[in-house]
Amino acid sequence: MERIVLIITRLVAFWRSQKIEISTKTIEEIGLVERKLDLKLPDDFKTFYTRVNGMENFYPNEIDEEGFLFYPVDAIVSAEKELRDCNLVNKDKIFIFAEYA
Repeated sequence: MERIVLIITRLVAFWRSQKIEISTKTIEEIGLVERKLDLKLPDDFKTFYTRVNGMENFYPNEIDEEGFLFYPVDAIVSAEKELRDCNLVNKDKIFIFAEYA
């Protein structure tokens, strides 16, 4: 877990250098999203969201200098909802949490 915390710390510093606002979510708030989506987030995702709630002030229309947009936890969406016309198998079990341009 220490390695993921180090990576998140570096990411936060990188985003701050781009004026990306940093906010956090509590475990309880993350739990509400999990229940709403009927989803169990991996521990490293929970660690991420308790330290930085994605790119809230950039979502949904901006990206960082590397071309990434990480969704706030509240904006995680199922592929089933996002890709209605797609014939992707098991899209109800796939969740979108980031974009790359």
